[in-house]
Amino acid sequence: MRYSLTRLTPDDGKGISGAMIMTHFREKADGDVETNAELQTPTVGWQVLFESPQYWYRTSLITEILEEEETEEGLHITFKTENSIYSWRAFK
Repeated sequence: MRYSLTRLTPDDGKGISGAMIMTHFREKADGDVETNAELQTPTVGWQVLFESPQYWYRTSLITEILEEEETEEGLHITFKTENSIYSWRAFK
């Protein structure tokens, strides 16, 4: 599966396209980092790391899912982090 992520707010176009790996991670109370590669969509309470062969991009902590839509192309989710709003797509 391929992913794209575009930051909508602030409107600077930052993000990644053609990412092939998406890993969720978060810091636990004891300071250790917990990872989860099984989650398939952006999830509240997690940060997300996207990786392509030449580039990587990570979000801050996801705080809210604003919109979710299934299309012929794949899944589209708009979500809010601690400091930004993103448009995420998973392509079939």
